[in-house]
Amino acid sequence: MARIDLSKRKLILHKFVSEKLSYALIAKSVGVSKTSVYQIIKKFGEHGSVADLPKSGRKKGSWDQKKERKIESLLLANSKCSVRDIAKKVGVSVGTVQNTKKRCSIRTYKKQKIPKRSEEQQSRAKKRALKLYKFLCKEKGKCILLDDETYVKMDTTTLPGPQYYHAVSKDDVPDKVKSIPTEKFAKKILIWQAICTCGLKSEAFFTTGTINGEVYRNECIKKRMLKLYKKHQTPPIFWPDLATAHYAKETTDLLSSKSIIFIGKDSNPPNCPQLRPIERFWAIIK
Repeated sequence: MARIDLSKRKLILHKFVSEKLSYALIAKSVGVSKTSVYQIIKKFGEHGSVADLPKSGRKKGSWDQKKERKIESLLLANSKCSVRDIAKKVGVSVGTVQNTKKRCSIRTYKKQKIPKRSEEQQSRAKKRALKLYKFLCKEKGKCILLDDETYVKMDTTTLPGPQYYHAVSKDDVPDKVKSIPTEKFAKKILIWQAICTCGLKSEAFFTTGTINGEVYRNECIKKRMLKLYKKHQTPPIFWPDLATAHYAKETTDLLSSKSIIFIGKDSNPPNCPQLRPIERFWAIIK
């Protein structure tokens, strides 16, 4: 029988007892099936009521509540215990722990990796972050142009992620198929890229060497970043990385000569990759 609320069940009973209507007429007037009307009348005849009967099963007692409180306290203690470990400690099943989490609205979150900073770095980062916030508030509505470099391994077979092979028995497969030879100091390529918060990006610059001040100014800024900068109708704000080449006097003079508004070194928080969207860009690309 489909679920019918109590008020409708009482109405069906009233029409049957007081109005003496048939099952078919009651079903049509109330908007339920004839079978539902029959089941409700039958239930009233057997139990003297159309209300829900008491449910079967063991009632939750104080013992369960103690267990639940213990599970909740262990979960909220942010210990490194897994759900399985907590289940063993409390003496319940893994499913009980999972259900307790759900009832208590407790969710599991993945820890985020952040740079390890000294107290001096932490203090400097907070002060500069405040300056950066105030600066960006004044320039509200403008795009932010960021650039950064990252290293990528030249051998694509050693990129992160599992690689598989198929076989009936791995003993029949040669070692060169079921293994990936890796170099201790693998060759890497350095990639420079500039992106903007509006979704535009510059042409990438690749090198097997390093990016010093001269390379940065000639290859990155003049040949690539300026092209991206000029695509904007409203000049964006340039947020460089804190690399030495990015804030060299020749570099800042070049930016000023091109009338590029950039975030000063004293407003650029150190060692705060989580603040720079380009770090997420690299994470997706790599």
